Amino acid sequence: MLKAYQHALQKNPYQVKVASAVVIFSIGDLLAQLYPQFVKQKENHEKITPSLYTIDAKRTLVTVSYGVFLTTSVHHWWQFLEPRVNRLVDPVKSKLSNAFVKVALDQSVGAQFVNMGFFAIQGAMGSGSVTHVSERQRASLVTEVCFCDLPTLALVRSAHAGRRAEPDETRVEGD
Repeated sequence: MLKAYQHALQKNPYQVKVASAVVIFSIGDLLAQLYPQFVKQKENHEKITPSLYTIDAKRTLVTVSYGVFLTTSVHHWWQFLEPRVNRLVDPVKSKLSNAFVKVALDQSVGAQFVNMGFFAIQGAMGSGSVTHVSERQRASLVTEVCFCDLPTLALVRSAHAGRRAEPDETRVEGD
């Protein structure tokens, strides 16, 4: 099954990523909605009756919409980002520096668009007024730019500490 997925991903990366996002975000949101209801029934020593569980379809639609937006945005962003960074910092000669620059640009620039898209989708689906959505975007922008996801940068640094990049460790185009 994994080989079939990898083949499909190589043949039609965009479509497979979108389909995967729909499945993953749907299941994730449904589990996030149902699990607390299950726990509550169990804590109250009630008979587990899934037919009594409620699902907020609008919330799931918002979550799946965001998943599709996120997937398509990240796909195109990395198609843009990766070759440009690879020209600046050779991934074979300095895999750590290459990864650091990609993560720094992704978190300081790319993440802003992801956050704006998230709040815009929430606003469009009726999860807040335009003013409220704009305020959340502004607050998110300041946090992202100031902190640039420092834990991720630290993980990249620690994962590659003391390692030399081998010529065969370059990324496969289209990932």
